[in-house]
Amino acid sequence: MLRARLGPTKRVRPLIGLVVVAASLAFGSSARADADGPEERATKLFEKGRALAKEGRCAEAVPVFLESLREAAGIGSMLNLGNCYEVLGKTATAFRQFKRAEEIATSRHDPRSAEAHARAEALAPNLSIVTVSVVDTGEQDLALRLDDETLPRERWGTGMPVDPGTHVLEASSPRRGRTLQNVVVRAGADHATLVEPALVVGPALQAPSDDSKPGSLQRTFGFGFAGAGVLGVGLGSVFGILSLTKHSSVVDRCPGYPMCDPSVRSSIEDDNSSARTSGTVSTISFIAGGALLLGGVLLVLTAPSTRREASRASMVR
Repeated sequence: MLRARLGPTKRVRPLIGLVVVAASLAFGSSARADADGPEERATKLFEKGRALAKEGRCAEAVPVFLESLREAAGIGSMLNLGNCYEVLGKTATAFRQFKRAEEIATSRHDPRSAEAHARAEALAPNLSIVTVSVVDTGEQDLALRLDDETLPRERWGTGMPVDPGTHVLEASSPRRGRTLQNVVVRAGADHATLVEPALVVGPALQAPSDDSKPGSLQRTFGFGFAGAGVLGVGLGSVFGILSLTKHSSVVDRCPGYPMCDPSVRSSIEDDNSSARTSGTVSTISFIAGGALLLGGVLLVLTAPSTRREASRASMVR
């Protein structure tokens, strides 16, 4: 009996069936994956974060809880995130997280609002506080940032909870440019104050100080030279006394110097040499000190008086 040959259509049908089945399976798997909405994804992330936290791996759990909260604002993720922040020593961040959990739980009539409130209240007495005190609050263009976060005017002069550690205050304005201040806040109810100074008067508005006037500068140099001169004279006096003492010792032990007893001649020669050296230093110090003292006095006496400078400046204006 002859076997009928299959045509092209009959050979392709099984292959088409296989493709349809595979496509159906793939579509079903994709449909099941897409069926996980934000709530389901948030729950899975929450379970993963909680497992990490139970193992003491809070540093790894924090980003997982944050990702869970981006999917859905779950009270459980908020409370566990706040707990991890507290474990990591970020007390202010934990406090804010518990307060947020309390607010949202209250709006949902969730009984866990009481737990969130209790956790925040337990942290409150031990929070580290930073106060930014602004001297010149009238500068409209002054902008402040604390740790890269804009500090609005209503928070100036108000204590703010911060995590223990180093914090940076950035102040900027068109007139002053940009300035930075650092402060280290310790754990456990530490309180630090950052004072933002008043505006610096510009060069065109700033009156010249006494040190910038020629007469004052001359007097400053004069007093400096005079002081050095007094020091030189004092040094000369000291070495002069040492020279006289050594010379007196030589005369006492050998009145007929240089004809002395050979047994003491060596030590007498040393004392005599020391007396001559001290005498030389004394003479030089007296001469230099006297010159400096005289020059300093002359500079002070010949410096223009403040009144003459003021009158001259007013005539120039």
